[in-house]
Amino acid sequence: MLRVEGQDYNKLCKRALLINKANKQYIYANETGSIYITYLGKIVTIKNKQYKIISIKNVWGTNKHTNGYIWIYDANSKYVGRYVLGDAKDLPVRLKNNLLFFSNKNKDCKIVVQTKINFRLGLPQKVFIPACGEYGDVYEFSK
Repeated sequence: MLRVEGQDYNKLCKRALLINKANKQYIYANETGSIYITYLGKIVTIKNKQYKIISIKNVWGTNKHTNGYIWIYDANSKYVGRYVLGDAKDLPVRLKNNLLFFSNKNKDCKIVVQTKINFRLGLPQKVFIPACGEYGDVYEFSK
């Protein structure tokens, strides 16, 4: 597993925020794994709060295990919190008009499940990402 402590993740994310290019991916790798950091863009709530969204994909081991995170920053690029995802396949694919889009490709499901999370009212405490039919995963926001 590519060892990057939380503070190091923050430094890598801050670089992406400083460059400020939506959908730009940054890859950091060594002999044990890799980290993919993507700045997805900005959301604005109805209370005019602005947040910046970063997705992080961590790949490690000979079997290429993955996990994913969605990190949230405020308008001043200060860390606010995150959603910890079980697998990087659950990461969002894009951000548009305050909607975070997910496209889950599950090998056990014959259809691609598309999900939109609306941030217009603010940061949801929980998000449900369907996998197939009624099944899926719930991810909680943590500070």
